[in-house]
Parts: sequence; structure tokens; C-alpha cells
Amino acid sequence: MFTQILNALKNDGDENVTSAKEFCAIHELSPENFHVEVEGVGQLTFPLDQRIIKKLQDISSEAKYGLREKTLLDKNVRHTQEILGQKLKIRCDERAFSTMLKKMRNSMGLSENAELTAHLHNMLIYGPGQFFKEHQDSEKLDGMLASLVIVLPSAHIGGNLIVNHKNKQYKFSTENIDSNTLQCLAFYADCHHEVEKIKQGYRLALTYNLVLKPAENQVQIHENKELEKALEEYFVLNKD
Repeated sequence: MFTQILNALKNDGDENVTSAKEFCAIHELSPENFHVEVEGVGQLTFPLDQRIIKKLQDISSEAKYGLREKTLLDKNVRHTQEILGQKLKIRCDERAFSTMLKKMRNSMGLSENAELTAHLHNMLIYGPGQFFKEHQDSEKLDGMLASLVIVLPSAHIGGNLIVNHKNKQYKFSTENIDSNTLQCLAFYADCHHEVEKIKQGYRLALTYNLVLKPAENQVQIHENKELEKALEEYFVLNKD
């Protein structure tokens, strides 16, 4: 049902909608436009060095994963560390970040009237041998439409993020030896994805929930019969 609603949003008859209609979108951010401060560690400098990564590991905890209504800890499924969003303070150039979200929105085939807002979830730390098997993100917030991953500059090999949607696949490779760029990937919440094993070094990433903000003032008003039908069926099936 989520897929039907999503398809209706993407194919709403708006002539201004991009024809790409991809299930994910990539972007890069400059470190000058993005600053991360961690409680107990301080402000991070890029690229991250081993001393800072060790401090981050010391205050992190083993990451769990959701399976239906349960929250589980199983290193055979998810083997990584996390720092919760409450311990993170992000300062970024609002114009640069807003421009990124608009470009991602367009690349993913959403209407120009759609507005995405990013809600910080956590920081993930993947070390040698760590991974996350294929899974699908749970809906953590009302209106959550997609996930955003921002990989921080740190030397590592391996750790590709593989995103699958129907019969399509995208490999998001962030491995580098000496990079100072923040690499960003957004993908729809119904995509299955995995993080491959880290071979060397450490991969650190911030994760966000992308929420579709209700449009208060629509420039154009037009009917969307497909969306109306999908929503009607959804609420009938989920009626108490």
C-alpha cells in the first residue's frame, strides 16, 4: 500500500515533474558548509583521524535493528556502533542543505510542490569486518518518505551501500583514502538496502529521516484520482 501511495505522489500529472523518477539520489556537500559536534567529543574536523574515531567509538553503543514490532540486537544481522541523535549537534549552511534536498526531490521524481524536511536520527560507525545485511527501514516518523545518509570524510575501503528497488540496484561507493567531501544518498523508504563489510579503515555516517512536509499553500490545485484511490484503500484497510 505504501508503494501505491508513493507512485501516486510521483505520477500526479504535474508537467513540471522531472522525467527521471529514480528511487534514489546522490549529492555532495562541502565540509565548509557542514559542522558536526558530538557530546563528550567536541566538534569534528575532516577528514576524521584515528584519534577522533576512537573517542567516538568509546561513547557509542551497539546498534540494534527493528523486525516488525521488535527491536533486536544480533551481530549476524547488524554489526555496527551508533551514537544517538540527541548527542549530536549539526550546524550547516541552510541554503546549501536546502538546495541539496530540492535536487534530491527532483531526481526522485517528486512534484515541485513537495517539500522534504530532514530529521537527524543517529551516527553510525562501521569498523573492519562490520556490516548491515539487507533490510528495509521502518517508518520512524509520520510522513516519513525516504532516508538520507551522509557519509563523513574518513579513510576506508569497502562498506558499499547497496540499494535495491524492484529489479533495479544502485551501488553507493564511498571508499576513499584521502577525501574531504561529504557524500550523500537519499532513497525511498520502501527500498531494501545493505551495507557491505568494511575491509579497512572506518566508515562513519549520519542518518536522517526525510519527511514530506504538508503543503500549506499550493500554487496549483489539481485532482489526483490515483492518489485519492490509494489513500482511500489504505485507510479502509487500516480502520480499527
